[in-house]
Amino acid sequence: MTPAPLPSALLTQLARTRPGSACTAALRTGLHARRLLLLKSLLTRVDRQRTGTDPFTRERFHRHWALLEHAERRDPAAVRDAVDYPLTGAWLAGALTAPEGPSLDRHLAYFGGMAATAAVRAGCDLRAHARRSRRCAPPPRPRRPALPGAPGRAARPTAVPYGSPEAAGPAPSC
Repeated sequence: MTPAPLPSALLTQLARTRPGSACTAALRTGLHARRLLLLKSLLTRVDRQRTGTDPFTRERFHRHWALLEHAERRDPAAVRDAVDYPLTGAWLAGALTAPEGPSLDRHLAYFGGMAATAAVRAGCDLRAHARRSRRCAPPPRPRRPALPGAPGRAARPTAVPYGSPEAAGPAPSC
């Protein structure tokens, strides 16, 4: 990482606690560079700790990483907005300091939301991404049987009164 020193004029503005637009832009650039470094550190951690994370979680993380890269190729500004969102930094810090195991797996699950947000803002079609990874796609909905005597119309489920034995559903099996 190459250090980017601030000119003395910008440091003076910071010291006066009334930064101008150039100073604010320099601070945002530094914050963005830090977040990118933390994201890369998280990717490295997931790649190196193969025994500490669930294989499905690791595979899902890499699919979300690919989605984020695809979104960045399409619209870098949208990805920058998602990465620069204030809670992203807190999430990254928590994910990098989380112990191996279920705690890290829970933190990695949030990465999909950030990647999906960036992809939607970039105008990517998430359905195409879901088709490439079948685990992400929701299961197909069962078709309801057609009403007798009414072609093409689906039967609506009947309401079951609250508290009746049918409302409780089948007895749990052990």
